Amino acid sequence: MLISQITLPIFLMFQYKSRKNDLRIIMPFAKDKKAYRYLLGYAAGAISFVLTWIIAVAFEGFQVINIWHIGNVLWLVLFLLGFCIQGMGEEILVRGYLLGKLSQHLSHASAIIISSLFFAALHLANPGITRVAFLELFLFGAIMAMIRIETEDLWVVGAFHGAWNFFQGPILGVAVSGTNSGALIFKSIPTQAYEWLNGGRFGIEGSVMSLTLHVALFGVIAVWIKLNKNESKIVCESTK
Repeated sequence: MLISQITLPIFLMFQYKSRKNDLRIIMPFAKDKKAYRYLLGYAAGAISFVLTWIIAVAFEGFQVINIWHIGNVLWLVLFLLGFCIQGMGEEILVRGYLLGKLSQHLSHASAIIISSLFFAALHLANPGITRVAFLELFLFGAIMAMIRIETEDLWVVGAFHGAWNFFQGPILGVAVSGTNSGALIFKSIPTQAYEWLNGGRFGIEGSVMSLTLHVALFGVIAVWIKLNKNESKIVCESTK
């Protein structure tokens, strides 16, 4: 299921092969420093989730069991590939195609809100979805959208998304948006009395703690964007 999502970018590239300008709007991939951009996004996604998980474990939100076995190596590699494709596929759909199309007709703020609501709505049928989980997914989508617009690129957000899900599920054994974690190294069993930390059945993405951390991350990204704009303005004025 994860690997099958490669069909979306292939379809879009075929559909827009004669419309290069339109393709750059819905699938904006920078041609320079591709590996650097991807690794930067992947490291950021991995670190973000691991830190979130560590906080939850430190406050007894999960009971952690080591389930690693050498026989899991092949599955680990397959899940790594699968989540890389799945994360990028969802970003191409929502932050690429949808956000790109909306930005042609609406303000960036409106495009971000609508695409983020769509992203959160994609998970409404997932087991254990709650209002907190919906808000957290909306906020995650808004953060990814802001980065995509500022960088005009999908490498970072696609890698971030893939790393977040891979470390969440196969590595640390937390439910991935309410679905089976596919745990291969650790199994994180949620403590019932601490759903605000672990998100219950939906997983850590449905927790108040994760929502709070993403609010903080949203603020950091907003400040980063503002500083970038101020720096660009200064550079432009100095060249006049």
